[in-house]
Amino acid sequence: MVRIGDRVYHFMNLRDIGSVIDIRLEGSNIHLEGGTSQQQVFVIVSMGDGRIVKMRREDVMKAE
Repeated sequence: MVRIGDRVYHFMNLRDIGSVIDIRLEGSNIHLEGGTSQQQVFVIVSMGDGRIVKMRREDVMKAE
């Protein structure tokens, strides 16, 4: 589980490590046959070079 303040990285880019500054739930606007899909969880990360990046929670790994 990722929390605010944790050092994380995207699983496809191991060298780019940043700190979680916010966690947001966002609704999905995809309509399926049985109804709408669930909300998605996004992690807002402040990278070491000053960039602010929005990543899906499933794509984030904790840096140790």
